[in-house]
Amino acid sequence: MNDSKYIGLDAHQATISVAVLDSSGKLVMEAVLGTKAETILQFIHGLRGTLRVTLEEGTCAAWLHDVLKPHVAQVLVCDPRKNTLIKSGNKSDRIDARKLADLLYLDKLHPVFHGETGNRALKELLQMLKQYLGDRTTGRLFQARDGNPARNQQLNAVLGWATAQLSIERGTMHAFRHGRNSHMRQNGVPQNIVQDQVGHQDRRTNDLYTHNEEAFIRDTMEKLAGSCIQTPVVYPN
Repeated sequence: MNDSKYIGLDAHQATISVAVLDSSGKLVMEAVLGTKAETILQFIHGLRGTLRVTLEEGTCAAWLHDVLKPHVAQVLVCDPRKNTLIKSGNKSDRIDARKLADLLYLDKLHPVFHGETGNRALKELLQMLKQYLGDRTTGRLFQARDGNPARNQQLNAVLGWATAQLSIERGTMHAFRHGRNSHMRQNGVPQNIVQDQVGHQDRRTNDLYTHNEEAFIRDTMEKLAGSCIQTPVVYPN
């Protein structure tokens, strides 16, 4: 017995419209979910059978891909530019989710490669930044609606919202100083340049702000071990 389910997701910043088809292509369920990992997985775990999911490439795509992949048989992120069925006819989030489910059932979607999380995250971060800037080419990168500098409290509020959406530990904007410091140090930037860029008067503060990733430590030690083994030791006569 074929118990496959074909699930189309039309994902946005606040909500996700969902359409579910059964193995015969019949619509069996529709829903609107909050864009939160816990809410989405609760819905997915309530479905039976072999679950196949599709959504279009966009700002939420990489995150949704990683949230869903361990829990379903297939996650297909598709190219919206090639989904002609979605572009035609009536438009709404509910209709788009249904069309995505139909295309998945008919095997008419064009997948977009989703590789390592870091590459996807960078790509989507750049896309979000492009949408945020719009046509603006001058002024501050991040600013309030009235053009004045954004206050730290405002930025922390936005960051708090984003971390909640991603179901990760809440932090503040100050964490980016630690991240910038650590990133430069791990990429071999000289200490004095790091100190100047981050704005620390005491170089010892740079050490406090440096947090090396486990993979970086492991790779560094392996390279060191390899050089000790391969390089002969020459003693003077």
